[in-house]
Amino acid sequence: CSKTVSFGNAVLLDAPDYLDYFAKDPETEVIAMYIEGVKDGPRLMTSLKKAAKKKPVVVWKGGTTAAGGRAVYSHTASLATAPAIWDAAMRQAGVIQTENLDETIDAVKALVHCKPTTGRGMGLVAMTGGQSVVITDAFGREGLDVPLLTDKSYEQLASFFNIIGGSYRNPLDAGGTIGMGFVPGNLQKLFDILEEDKNIDAVAMEVSGTFIARRMRQHPAMLDGFVELLAKQREQSKKPFLAIAHPSHLEDIMLEIRTRLLERGVATFTSFQAAARAMSQAICYWRRRAGRE
Repeated sequence: CSKTVSFGNAVLLDAPDYLDYFAKDPETEVIAMYIEGVKDGPRLMTSLKKAAKKKPVVVWKGGTTAAGGRAVYSHTASLATAPAIWDAAMRQAGVIQTENLDETIDAVKALVHCKPTTGRGMGLVAMTGGQSVVITDAFGREGLDVPLLTDKSYEQLASFFNIIGGSYRNPLDAGGTIGMGFVPGNLQKLFDILEEDKNIDAVAMEVSGTFIARRMRQHPAMLDGFVELLAKQREQSKKPFLAIAHPSHLEDIMLEIRTRLLERGVATFTSFQAAARAMSQAICYWRRRAGRE
């Protein structure tokens, strides 16, 4: 986080002033803002459009319901904006809209830590059959694709993938291949295959509390190696890479895993839905920048 500002009722400086500043600030890669009301709509739109052409802008609007609008008025004396009008204005400005603090942070996380792509093809790595289905649903609901891999990829996977209780069509049900003891060589092979597959534009991996975290608690060196492998994948891959580490019933070790991965620049999320939403928002922004939407 390069800089933060809280400006209350905006008596002297308002949101457009800060947007103009952060748009020019070389230390700021992504701008995220919470806003309740608008004093000068045309000026705000001008600042948002200019900023969004230079770097991603994430906007979380408070007071989008009738009750919320009343709360906004009592808080900052700002008048509510009709949701449909606000939504259309934000789309015109080219910004990313979020609905709460967690979603805002997740969107920023994806924009800062994931490499840009305009493609929607996801390569998904899960640890069980059930999770393979759930992660696919989550990314599909957000408008992302989970395509079949190329024939070459399937030939390579067939040489080592454990298909007893697993599947490698995409999503990759990889628990049996990676193993309860965590086989880094096989995981690296999976990453290499997805990296070369032309149908895949981005990769998301489930970090399972059941399969991985418990063993890592018993063997700390395993966690070191795991973090290093995922950090290396994020750095060397040309495609966006993200991890999903559910709190599960092992929140302490999962929190440590998320913290360590984020420290190494790996975008890490607490649920499939959060990861899918953030990735979809980031891809939509990159596609707009490239003139594809």
